[in-house]
Amino acid sequence: MKEKTFEENIKRIEEIIELLEENKQPLEMTTTLFEEAMNKIKNCENELDGAEKKINKVMVMEIKQDGSTDEEWRSIDD
Repeated sequence: MKEKTFEENIKRIEEIIELLEENKQPLEMTTTLFEEAMNKIKNCENELDGAEKKINKVMVMEIKQDGSTDEEWRSIDD
């Protein structure tokens, strides 16, 4: 089965939240939905961590190429 994209996971999490807020499911379904949402949240966190690492890697490569320091990059953000 094809792994869901970040956006698809976020959309499903939002759907689950709406279902849980309605509070119309039996307890067993509620716990199943909650578990699904938590798994999708964990997948999204992992994907965000991976994206952050890629961005940091690109920034480090850019720093090495132009000779600027980490402190110079931090001052740009301020």
